[in-house]
Amino acid sequence: MERTNMGVTARVEQKLLGKLINIVPDFVTPDMMTLLALLAAFGIGVSYYFANEFRGFYLVAIIFYFLHWLGDSLDGKIAREKKKPRPNYGYYIDHIIDSLSIFIVIWGLTISTVIYTTVWLWILVGFLLLMIHTFLKTNVIKRFDLSIGFIGFTEVRLLGMAFSILLFFIGNPLIVGGNYPLSFLDIVGIAVAIPMWIILVTQIISTAKELDKKDREEW
Repeated sequence: MERTNMGVTARVEQKLLGKLINIVPDFVTPDMMTLLALLAAFGIGVSYYFANEFRGFYLVAIIFYFLHWLGDSLDGKIAREKKKPRPNYGYYIDHIIDSLSIFIVIWGLTISTVIYTTVWLWILVGFLLLMIHTFLKTNVIKRFDLSIGFIGFTEVRLLGMAFSILLFFIGNPLIVGGNYPLSFLDIVGIAVAIPMWIILVTQIISTAKELDKKDREEW
């Protein structure tokens, strides 16, 4: 299956992973790295949960973002380099873990902070729908796009790190008061949700047109 990655950091990331794979001990298995990614996602979520009381946990979340990248990026690479690929198992487990990770991170971010809207629920649903779109597209086109445009999971993690640093310095202040209050996280959520859903709808329409054209050509 063809794999494509147009992410901004894709080239640098692949070079870095190529060096890291050479220093990974032989006893480390792909499943161990997948487990690391899942535990790191819990670490991010728990860090966000406690950060409302102890703001330093926002910086702890950055460490877990790095560990999540490490586990999520190296599990498949280790399997391929050690000549022990399990493509169907790996594809399934990797993306189940990715879905759980997104839920855990957003849960941790929103459960202990003041949010006056449901915008982060829209972000969670948008993320999961984008993933479903990617998986369905992979199945019918036989091409696995690791990014949507110039943004992939690595770019999302880097944005999460930058967001954590910002939260460390400013917290989650009330931005709009009155009858329709909005906290900083509400404003950020709106700024993320709108382009995310525009991208989702655009991708669905574009893929549908591509598949329609391909099917008609095969008639």
